[in-house]
Amino acid sequence: MTRGTFDSSWWNRVWLVAALSLAAWPAAGLTAPATAGDREFADLFNGHDLEGWVVESHADSEEHPDGRPVWSVRDGEIVCDGQGFGFLRYAAEPFADVTLRLDFQLQRHVSRRFCNSGIGLRTVAFDRRRSQATRPSMRGYELQLLDDVAALPTTQSCGSLYRYVAPRENALRPTGEWNSLEVTTVGPRIRVTLNGHVIQDVDQLEVPAIRSKPLSGFIALQNHGGPARFRNIRVRREQGAIPGAAELEAQAEIVRSRDSAIGIRGVLRFAVEAAGRGWNPEAVEEALVLARSMQVVDPVAPDFGNFRWRLGDEGVTDANAVEFSGQLLGVLRLEDDGRLVPRPAGPRLTARGRELLEAMSRDAVTAIRRHAVQPGHTNIRLMRIWNLLAIGDLGKPDARPDGEAAWREWRDFTKTHGLTEYLCPTYLGVSLDSLTLIANHAPAIDTRIEADALLGYAWRSAAAHWFGPAQRLSGPHARDYDYLYGRGYADEHFVEAGWLTAPPRVEGAGWLPEAPRDALQVFRTACRSEPPGVPTRKIMEEVPRFVVERTGKHEWQRITNYVGRTATIGVAGDGRGAEDKTLVVNLPPAEDQPAGAGAEPWATPNVTLVFDGRHDPYGLNRVPSGAAGHRKSHHLRPYVISSQQGPRVTAAWYLDPRRPAFGVDPQSLSCLEAHLLIPTKCDVWSAEGPLAAGAELPPDSTVFLRGGDGTALGLRLLSVAQPDLRPLGLRLVADGGFEPVQRLTATFAAGTPDRGALLALDLELCESLDDAAFAAFRRAFAGRDVTARLDGTRFVVLGSLPLELDLGEPDGRPHRERFEPTLPAGVLLQVNGRDVGADVPAVDPLH
Repeated sequence: MTRGTFDSSWWNRVWLVAALSLAAWPAAGLTAPATAGDREFADLFNGHDLEGWVVESHADSEEHPDGRPVWSVRDGEIVCDGQGFGFLRYAAEPFADVTLRLDFQLQRHVSRRFCNSGIGLRTVAFDRRRSQATRPSMRGYELQLLDDVAALPTTQSCGSLYRYVAPRENALRPTGEWNSLEVTTVGPRIRVTLNGHVIQDVDQLEVPAIRSKPLSGFIALQNHGGPARFRNIRVRREQGAIPGAAELEAQAEIVRSRDSAIGIRGVLRFAVEAAGRGWNPEAVEEALVLARSMQVVDPVAPDFGNFRWRLGDEGVTDANAVEFSGQLLGVLRLEDDGRLVPRPAGPRLTARGRELLEAMSRDAVTAIRRHAVQPGHTNIRLMRIWNLLAIGDLGKPDARPDGEAAWREWRDFTKTHGLTEYLCPTYLGVSLDSLTLIANHAPAIDTRIEADALLGYAWRSAAAHWFGPAQRLSGPHARDYDYLYGRGYADEHFVEAGWLTAPPRVEGAGWLPEAPRDALQVFRTACRSEPPGVPTRKIMEEVPRFVVERTGKHEWQRITNYVGRTATIGVAGDGRGAEDKTLVVNLPPAEDQPAGAGAEPWATPNVTLVFDGRHDPYGLNRVPSGAAGHRKSHHLRPYVISSQQGPRVTAAWYLDPRRPAFGVDPQSLSCLEAHLLIPTKCDVWSAEGPLAAGAELPPDSTVFLRGGDGTALGLRLLSVAQPDLRPLGLRLVADGGFEPVQRLTATFAAGTPDRGALLALDLELCESLDDAAFAAFRRAFAGRDVTARLDGTRFVVLGSLPLELDLGEPDGRPHRERFEPTLPAGVLLQVNGRDVGADVPAVDPLH
């Protein structure tokens, strides 16, 4: 069947058998005699012992203090006496398309309000050392069993797909009575019948938060401290069509076309998706033949083992190509081995396909080992670590130990430097992919545990800066290619976390040309991770919050961010590159916008500051860059210094193309400008009143941005007297075209620059202002005595937050003298002065 369709006639046959069987059952819930339909089912429980089942629990959850086992068999029933937390998993085989039938009974808990149990579906083995990551509710599904008779259906009530989908109704019988349960999982479709009532009928591909859940795995029974009994546990294997087959066929046709624009990532992505769904092994083999043709196979060539980025390239144009390719080769290898997710056994590749996979992986290891990646280049460094761990055994004998050593180096670096690619909307997603793969599949359990801990830190960082009303990362962003909205590939993870309810921004890179771009189910399943529930919820619920996060070894290498109820303001203390957004403000639109189903909560840009030398204020003129020809915007990288306390910011940006320290050829520039990008849905005011597009302002101006919900941003431009650093003029320009954006532009040079630029801003964000309060805020802010001066090479702001910058000598680099705040030694992440960067184990009490 194709995605979004379902064989209703098949369901009718299945549920006709179920209905006839249920109709014959006594009111007490006892199991009826076997029928012809029942004989299609196979027993998972023999009624005598736990043959085929394994207990997987926390250390204190397998026996009671008196030595009685938590799980036992009595009177033909599996009995859970309830102690701690864990699972009884049917380990003899995993299932994909299957119908599970069983009876269960929940008994009253002596010390808790509810008896809590559950059924694990499509899950992995539970590991007490990685408890959070290996629970069914995280890795597969937990069908919640809870003695909450007559309670309103929620995502935590009996019959829910726990945390994700509430049941249609509460069909549970009173505590102590037997309940009949039937669960059918066919492809992405999940149907649950409890006591004759259909309580779930879900296509997971239509529910964003669960669309990447696995389509196969183990069945398990949960012990969550409550007494429960199970009997008549049987399964029937079903036949289901391959989801997304039409999309895969469309991609196969593109592979067959041999279009010169085909990229190596697109070819290998198709191979992963098709093999992972068991679709057309011959087409997968053909894709692997094409991929092999794109690899350098001459052992004496300097690029041996690497790949051409595109089929039409004459040679290797991007050293990172081997890392992106190796990531997919490692995933494909795990899938063919049946280790990516638990699934019915058997290879998915042809013999020739497997040979090609092994040959490409073996040669790629040589290029990966040769490829030097600094620890601070987080996304590629983590990808390299994964590659060495996943396919290193195909190279030299010490390649896999090299991966472990590279992991330890990056682990130690991050513990002292933090995430140096801070809040990057694209590369954060890439990093989470690799961290998850390492956590789930690294050969060493210690590495997996450490990866879990660092995943937790990455998620707490994202939670600290997450701005719920706009459903986006707030705060300054490193390496952000989306200047206007700050969205990227990390959206895929945010959707799976349930933070983002709008459709994710489709990633443009790495796809087969013109291919459907919503068919990454297998890869997303492999890379799926979710935030640790309790710690991230507590962080996100703390509003307002002031966040300080380390982004390097120096004390100024930190970002600060104020997350309010309706608006945010954040600034960086240093920048990584030209794509950085070192100042980011989120203001709600001044006019209400209708939000239809799936619409973005705020289809409005952020406020940000960019330095521009090519008349491209909005970063829309993406031209090929470097030998690989990646299309990027070309803004400039100024030197930044900042101070922030809550919603107040004082910051300065300095750039002089004439100075070698900035690495810019003045002759390559056609202007030198600084643009404050402003949503058109925000009004721009002076202290006296609104400003119209085209307004000319003096360099030392005070302006105000007024958004919706009573939000306002006061902004004072601080200029020095020196003419070679002072703006020539300031203008409000509305030329965003189809994008709802305008700009306040400070021009330093209208042509090829022969001077520098120094721009300082004093800013304050306010919320909940009515008209009178907004007028009072304008008067008070404009009346402050805030000035800037330059004494020799020392730039100082007076009357605001501390800010002192030594511009340095013409042949040297600037140096930051005074700024605030700084983080205590050893602290990576603070929220309202509290350290939340350290790894703190947490158990969700309802799990």
